[in-house]
Amino acid sequence: MKVSFVVNNLGASQLSHEIIEFGNKITQDDGIPLLVFFDQMHRHPQQILFSTMNIVEAYNYGGLFITTSVDITQRTLSFPCSKKVLFYIWDLEWIRSQQPYAYWAEIYRNPNLKLIARNAEYAGVISTSFNTPVHYVCQDFKYESLREIILENI
Repeated sequence: MKVSFVVNNLGASQLSHEIIEFGNKITQDDGIPLLVFFDQMHRHPQQILFSTMNIVEAYNYGGLFITTSVDITQRTLSFPCSKKVLFYIWDLEWIRSQQPYAYWAEIYRNPNLKLIARNAEYAGVISTSFNTPVHYVCQDFKYESLREIILENI
């Protein structure tokens, strides 16, 4: 059972805090080994009880990937061993972007990707904007919900 998050960085942010809290809890309480791949190295805002590696190491990783941004999701989908990719939509990046709609639609409508929305409002906006289903809603990395989603997909 291989589970990983793929993130831009684990520097001081609410997203990093939530991932670290979730990772520490699932590693300690459930014994599920978690690995976090990062693109940029940053100082961790709190103690980490799971493994972390640079994203280049994910290229041949054959487990479940949970991504948290569009650029990281695109990269992860291009890895030869990425069989299952879940995109946890923490931020509606496309609202502030200059990229054309087709760029974003290609990612959000990718059939090899399951979408997890941060809340019900995000799920509604994503479904309406891209005419695609959001597979799961998980409020701000709520432990029980995300654990259930992971167990369902490994």
